[in-house]
Amino acid sequence: MSSGVPYDRFEAGHLLPVSGKNFTYAQTIAWMPATHGLYTPTYNYDKYNLNPEGINVNHTIGYIAASDTFNDIPDQNSYYQKLNLWSITTGQNDGYDYTLSYPNAYDVLRHGFRVKQTGYFKVNGTLHLKTYVSGGRYNVAFQYGTRSNGENDTTEITLENELEQLQIAVDAAIANQESVAVISQLQTDTDAKQAALKSYIDSTWTRVDIPQMTGYLNLHSSGRKMNQSFNISTILHLNAGDEVALFSTGFASTSAATVRALIKHCSFQIQAM
Repeated sequence: MSSGVPYDRFEAGHLLPVSGKNFTYAQTIAWMPATHGLYTPTYNYDKYNLNPEGINVNHTIGYIAASDTFNDIPDQNSYYQKLNLWSITTGQNDGYDYTLSYPNAYDVLRHGFRVKQTGYFKVNGTLHLKTYVSGGRYNVAFQYGTRSNGENDTTEITLENELEQLQIAVDAAIANQESVAVISQLQTDTDAKQAALKSYIDSTWTRVDIPQMTGYLNLHSSGRKMNQSFNISTILHLNAGDEVALFSTGFASTSAATVRALIKHCSFQIQAM
């Protein structure tokens, strides 16, 4: 029943704005393309971190110095990766459609969302995590990150595309049995491009709020799985044009074994407060 004030209904003790502009939300689902040139590379599979089932969140660069941690959790940007995991299509009825309450409120991006209005926002991520290697003991930390002026910054996506093309070139050179010198140079160029991209992300993104950790993850030798669904949420103040993404790092083991956030079983939401 209408109360005579500018709200359309009373639901579960909350008044909801009529316009939809004041209470806006968006949700997207984990998605990876059906085919990709780097799904089965010859050269260093884990380095590419791509798979049709999802993305490996157990990002590790080896031994973590105690000076780079706080209460055992990595505290330096170099240990974290940005998760380019989310669907940017809708209306396909394929299980990956994003939902947008008001088109002028958000842009849905491969790494998350861009807000178009200044205010407080609740962000919420739910990830279903699957292990693939038995015998390891894995813990993964997740943390949100933000950056400003992303709409006018094409450097990041340019570096990502250039890195991808170099990785494909390396793999093709190995598959075609090119000379050692050619392969070595391509690998050097790939490593340099990857370092440039990581440096750029670290300089333009700021991890915010607190990291949250999974429990113990493992694939037992008996075949029993300790997969789990994990949730991380917080409230952030964002300015119009700011972007928000989710970052991850593996810290319980220096092993680069796979812990994958699965397509269709992970979601990312944002709503105006």
